[in-house]
Formats: sequence, C-alpha cells, structure tokens
Amino acid sequence: RIWAWQVLEEFFLQGDAERRLGVPVQALNDREKVNRQFSQVGFIEFLVSPLVFAVIKVLPPTESHADQMIQNLKTWHNAWQTDTKPPPTDTEKKALSERVSKLEQKFINVR
Repeated sequence: RIWAWQVLEEFFLQGDAERRLGVPVQALNDREKVNRQFSQVGFIEFLVSPLVFAVIKVLPPTESHADQMIQNLKTWHNAWQTDTKPPPTDTEKKALSERVSKLEQKFINVR
C-alpha cells in the first residue's frame, strides 16, 4: 500500500504542477478527483497484469507474483467498496466486480 500511495503522490505532484501552469490537469493526476482505491484496480488491470501475464508465460516460476497481484487486486476492490465516499452504487459495484472476475479468469487461463 505504501508503494501505491507513493506512486499516486508522484502523479498528484505532476497534476499540481499542471494546475500551477494553468494547463489542463490529466485525469489520473488530479488529487481532488482520483479515487485512490479505484485507480489501483485500473492500474493493475491495464498496466501490471498484461506485463505479469506475459512474464509468466516465459518464466513459469514467476507465477507466484501473479497470485500476489490477484490478491492485491481483490484487496483494492474490497477497499473501494468499503471506503469510497459516497458509497458506490450497485451498478458501479457490479461493473467493477465483473472486471475483477474477468482478470481472475485471465489468470486461470494463463496458468
């Protein structure tokens, strides 16, 4: 969790600089709008998992890293559901649950 917060802080510092310069603040760099837990689910889904899945195809002994990634994904998903204010709607919960399940299924298929 500490690592994730440090990465987000780096993005937010970039957004702060964009704001000071009067240029549009990129979506992931806006500390006032980003839901940290939700952003971590997306980070794992779109950046980390493609890399991890490619690596375990080439280096099967690294599969434990994918196991950990899936556990981290579930942790962030649960944190998003419980910590988000205002709470996510049932539709939002269902949509994210489907994304998480899809990624878990991809992992099963890569094994």
